[in-house]
Amino acid sequence: MKTVKRIFTRPSRRKQSWDYSKPGYYFITMVTKNRRRWFGEIRNGVMHKTRLGEFAEESWKNTVALRPGMNLWLGEFVVMPDHFHAVIFIGGSKSVELVDAVWMSSSLEDIISRKNQFGLQSKNLASIIRGFKASITTEARKKGIPFAWQERYHDIILGSAGDLLHVQNYIRTNVENWKG
Repeated sequence: MKTVKRIFTRPSRRKQSWDYSKPGYYFITMVTKNRRRWFGEIRNGVMHKTRLGEFAEESWKNTVALRPGMNLWLGEFVVMPDHFHAVIFIGGSKSVELVDAVWMSSSLEDIISRKNQFGLQSKNLASIIRGFKASITTEARKKGIPFAWQERYHDIILGSAGDLLHVQNYIRTNVENWKG
């Protein structure tokens, strides 16, 4: 029973005072289970994608069309052998200052005491990630590939133009810096 309780009581890695459906830029990373290299391999500084890697790229490109009401913008992204990095903007206009404005419009006490309300996750970052991961997993199963993702994903809220530029450069150079 201890194992079951531990699984369901793991603390969330999400920022507890942030509403992930509000306007913002996010840097996200999703990793394959056990870091299996399902998406391809890097040879001589070039990513050679498997069919599943190609499908992952196409699925990500379709994200905006699948969610027209969310006003999404896809920044840099890269399919790596065992993981996927991307920048995505959710809602509002494409101004990084919007992220700062959300924080500036709240008092410090409001920010500290605000907690995410867990429940139905739709039209937010979690729903985008869930849909993307599900599409890759479904495609793999159709092809008889025993593919799986690591549970969860990693996200960073990008709060300034400098953060955005830094992360986009990191993504652009990820293949050439691969040490795998």
